[in-house]
Amino acid sequence: MKRTYFSLGTNCTIGFNLKYFGIQEKSGISDSFISSYFSIIWLFENKFNMVTDCMDLYLDKVEIAGTDTIIHRPSGLIMHHAFSRDENGFIVQNWKDEIPEVCKKYKYLGDRMRNSVLTSPNPIFYITHDIMSDADKDRLLTPWQAEISKRDDAILRIINQARISFQRNLKFVLVDVRENARKAVLDLHGVKIEHLHSYGDYHNGNSAHFGGCKSGWREIFERVENSVF
Repeated sequence: MKRTYFSLGTNCTIGFNLKYFGIQEKSGISDSFISSYFSIIWLFENKFNMVTDCMDLYLDKVEIAGTDTIIHRPSGLIMHHAFSRDENGFIVQNWKDEIPEVCKKYKYLGDRMRNSVLTSPNPIFYITHDIMSDADKDRLLTPWQAEISKRDDAILRIINQARISFQRNLKFVLVDVRENARKAVLDLHGVKIEHLHSYGDYHNGNSAHFGGCKSGWREIFERVENSVF
């Protein structure tokens, strides 16, 4: 049965590598976001529809990691690559003028991802460890969003919400997630635990570029493709 793979984040690492190795055919809505675990729950609860007529009221510019970015307040999604940046790497001053075009893009990606999940015979989702620090969660997210994201059962909640929203026994691959998060899903069917190993074969010679080495990601994708779970 043909498998269709999707990235749920929590950043662009998995989406990049899925495309790099020709495994993911089309971009998904969450490929280039910084996503807390709460945000992924929210995406499933809303079936990947984040665009509304009041989108401009839900977006704010915030500081993160020595630069700035745009956050979607209802979901807590960090739209790090959605808006143009200036020569110094900061969001352009007139970023709000780009909102209509950004909305058009993410409505299209959300609709396409939802339809693909509904129609694909065997959809499989990749999630990596939560890259947003607890300090940034407390600073950028609402207290409720931060609390959910830090819970040991956050990934369990993601999986349960996904299966409820789409009424399918959707499958998940968890890459380098924390041990306490793994323990909460060990008894679930359709969940595979993977670990990324680095051997010095890095993207563009940079050990931090897109989350590590090519060989490690290639091995993960091959194991998943050849596995039954």
